[in-house]
Amino acid sequence: MRDEKAVHGWLRRLFETTLLDHYRASARLNAKTTPLEPGGPPLEEISGESLSVDESEVVEEVLATLRPAYTQIIRQMDLGRDEPSVISSRLHISPNNLAVRLHRARGAFRDALADTPIALQT
Repeated sequence: MRDEKAVHGWLRRLFETTLLDHYRASARLNAKTTPLEPGGPPLEEISGESLSVDESEVVEEVLATLRPAYTQIIRQMDLGRDEPSVISSRLHISPNNLAVRLHRARGAFRDALADTPIALQT
């Protein structure tokens, strides 16, 4: 049976790291956002065209920040038209290994995209 103090210490550490992660995420979000000007139009009056972003440019910028292996897999699987079996044989890996690599690449892409500030067109 475990020592009761060890379990409490583990739970305390888990709570502290969860709390720190929350504050780091909210600080990162606050750093990326800017408040609207007090005299500006309300959000309902802003047309969708003024908020458009060239998605392909954003994707290319984020892909440039990833590891080359991740970029290659995302380009072939998500942006290309190749079948997974063709890609796995081309890379000399199993289909399961390809799935794992794709999962990791997509996670890295998602994290890099979350850290990328997106400028709104005016």
